[in-house]
Amino acid sequence: WSSDVCSSDLEQISILLALEAALKTSQTAFDVASAAATQEQSLLATTFPMARNDERPTVPLHKVSRVRLGYKVSPVHKGDRVSKKIITVAQLQDGRIDASSAKEVTIPSAMVERYRPTPGDLLITEGGNLDQLGRGSIWQGELEDCIFQNHVFSVSPSPEKARAEYLEGLMRSPRGREFFLRYAKRTSNLASIDQGKVQSMPVPDVTIRDQSEWTETYREMKAACAVTQKRATEASMFLGQLASQLLRG
Repeated sequence: WSSDVCSSDLEQISILLALEAALKTSQTAFDVASAAATQEQSLLATTFPMARNDERPTVPLHKVSRVRLGYKVSPVHKGDRVSKKIITVAQLQDGRIDASSAKEVTIPSAMVERYRPTPGDLLITEGGNLDQLGRGSIWQGELEDCIFQNHVFSVSPSPEKARAEYLEGLMRSPRGREFFLRYAKRTSNLASIDQGKVQSMPVPDVTIRDQSEWTETYREMKAACAVTQKRATEASMFLGQLASQLLRG
């Protein structure tokens, strides 16, 4: 009996030691992720051409891209209907898209093409909580065949005028955030912005070559942030599993 107790005690001690090690690992992972996010925001806030004090000429967004609003689910639409997964505000995160939780809706088959996102489009939110406004990322074809909803804008850059990463960086920068907050329609803690305002968003008039140079740095920084965020998430999940095991005894 005492042997069983000792074995149980040793097991608990092992779990506690593992939990302590996991806590240290998680803290390190979160610190690295936080530092990477801070560095990314610094890039967006201070570097050419996103800095607030940059005074170069601008052009409205609709001059360098096509802006579309997504599909409004409605039973009144006529015609043969098909089921498609739909990208909503819930799938659009800051700088990434998580399509794993996308739900299915029905839509007239004749309308599918109009609301299908194309790889390379920038998908951003039209409304939601104030901090969600204008949030989003570049669609990489995460789902093979889907549509996007009416609370999501699709921004399709003109290849000869704008890079998708350049427009994404602008919208995620303090300069871009200020634009969305300035023109948002607010109701309590909710906010939205209309298509016309988004189309008029001032875009620094930068050559494709200069955009490409900037976006290369941005792409590397974004990739580094994604890796550190993934490690922080994995560390947090591992910590939760260990804690559950400890509580089960």
